[in-house]
Amino acid sequence: MSSGGSLVRLSPEGEGEFVGFVWESARSFDSFENVVSPSVSEVEELVIVGGAGPYARGASEVSIDLYDGSSWVSVWSASLGAEAYYSLGGLSVRFASQSVSGVRVRSAPGLTQTFEGWSDVVIHFGRRSSGSVSVSSAWRIEASAGEEVRVSSMDVGVDAGGSVDVSSVEGVHVSGSDVSVSSSVSMDVSSRDVSVVAGDRLDAYGGGGVGVTGGSVGVGSLGRLVGVSAGGVSLTTEDAVVRADGSMEAYVGSGVIGASSSLAVHAGSSLGVSTGMLSVSVEGAVEAVSGGEMSLHGESLSVESSSSASVSTVDGVLRASGGVGGYGSGGVSVSAGGGGAGSGEWWSVGCPCAARGVCVGGVFS
Repeated sequence: MSSGGSLVRLSPEGEGEFVGFVWESARSFDSFENVVSPSVSEVEELVIVGGAGPYARGASEVSIDLYDGSSWVSVWSASLGAEAYYSLGGLSVRFASQSVSGVRVRSAPGLTQTFEGWSDVVIHFGRRSSGSVSVSSAWRIEASAGEEVRVSSMDVGVDAGGSVDVSSVEGVHVSGSDVSVSSSVSMDVSSRDVSVVAGDRLDAYGGGGVGVTGGSVGVGSLGRLVGVSAGGVSLTTEDAVVRADGSMEAYVGSGVIGASSSLAVHAGSSLGVSTGMLSVSVEGAVEAVSGGEMSLHGESLSVESSSSASVSTVDGVLRASGGVGGYGSGGVSVSAGGGGAGSGEWWSVGCPCAARGVCVGGVFS
């Protein structure tokens, strides 16, 4: 059934699928041919569809030839009278199966513009299948139903030279064992709420950058959470909290921790610092407070002060397995409410200047 440049064909025994080919030529001519690339195999039918036309006029013999890759095969011809004006729109021709890599329309003899109105013509090449419905139109096809439209097939293909729009008042559902969406330029997904759920694995790749922005962003993992960057990782925020119920480890080649106002480190049980060399530099004061014992151990221990040094305690003991020396460029004084000094052998006090006193048993007083 054809009308006004449209064609509907039903065939239970099978006319097959139709491959559309856009004819390109001048609007009027006597003979013209087109190359069909890529070629179409197993073609058994040809259907011509045009918006306004196309037409052929006499007196002349007109024909349509197809090129099978080695020679031209004439599949349709007609002899037109002197006053004939024949419409080829909707013409359907069946022939033996062959490949088509070219199509030619010609007249003999040429009447100088035998063919007219060939500016908007589509030639459909039909291939046999097990039963088919073919719908073609040079302009528009509309399908509407008051309740439901359903398309069911093993394979469904949708091709558009321009754009494809899918809209629904309620919902649009796409499901399949494998679903692939790709775009050569850009792809936008816009919605009030977007949910992406993966039962096994979810991957996101960006050749340039990947950005995630939201009023609040939450990242959760039922197992492990791994972040890998070939370059660097930067995290900027107003407040940040990192909590781990178990243990937390951080490894870096070299690291810097800075705080503009204050930095506090707390450990409920113990805090250990292990390094090859430790340097502590403070512009103000350093305070060390211990509720229990405080110990300093080292192969050698040096305490220096540019102004003064003070040690205050309830009870103090200074022990040395070797010797103990005390030096003062000014004076050295030792005072006590009461007490004494003892030595396994003896001990001495020396002064570079003249001194008055009495030395008893190796003690200068």
